[in-house]
Amino acid sequence: PIPIQKRELECAEGNRKTYCFPNSQSNGIKQFAADHNVSVYAFFVGLYYIYLQKLTDQEDLIVGMPVFNRSGKKEKNIVGMLTSTMPFRHSVDVEMTVREFIKDINRELIRCYYHQKYPYDLLVQDLELKKKGYGDLFDACINYYNTNLPNELGSIPAENEEFYNGNQIYSLQLIIREWSKSGGFNLDIDYKIQEYEEKQIEQMYLSFTHLGEQMLQFPDRKLGELELLSEDVRNKLIVEFNATDT
Repeated sequence: PIPIQKRELECAEGNRKTYCFPNSQSNGIKQFAADHNVSVYAFFVGLYYIYLQKLTDQEDLIVGMPVFNRSGKKEKNIVGMLTSTMPFRHSVDVEMTVREFIKDINRELIRCYYHQKYPYDLLVQDLELKKKGYGDLFDACINYYNTNLPNELGSIPAENEEFYNGNQIYSLQLIIREWSKSGGFNLDIDYKIQEYEEKQIEQMYLSFTHLGEQMLQFPDRKLGELELLSEDVRNKLIVEFNATDT
């Protein structure tokens, strides 16, 4: 069964760590998406699901996804924020190849977008989660910003930066940005400090880059054959930390 949260989402003190994917890996992800006719977002969603499956050993997973909720011409012309959150449930079949899994994620995302107008609070109400002793469907969220923002105002160079307010509703939120002038991907990891330590977030990013590199190099490799940790990190955890004096 999917890991439905026992508690409701509550705002708490948070922190943000920002990382930059290597340009070579960023370009590789874009090329993978183009070659397989999938979105860049689908690749990152698949990457996180693979990471989560290996970390928790659970295959039936669910995360939240902010969506524009502007499906019609009228909505697109309205000034304001119409964003809503869409729960996305998907299973990780370790026998599938990377190529098959990302394509499957992409197809399911497209199918789910048709239902993005269904308000999340109404969904929770219809599922009667509180009556069943549950809080929310998810406590992690993935977002992707690929808006083409101006890099200059007139002849004056400009930088686009989002400020983090230090409060966190989700235990974990991943924000992938394609704002840099180099065309590379930036990753913001927002987290509740009562649930994660900074070193855990650092290790999470290292796992993302290691898994991502394997996915790009070996698209026909089965998900179960991908390694969560690099050889250097594994040696440090297994050999150095368990070493005893003789």
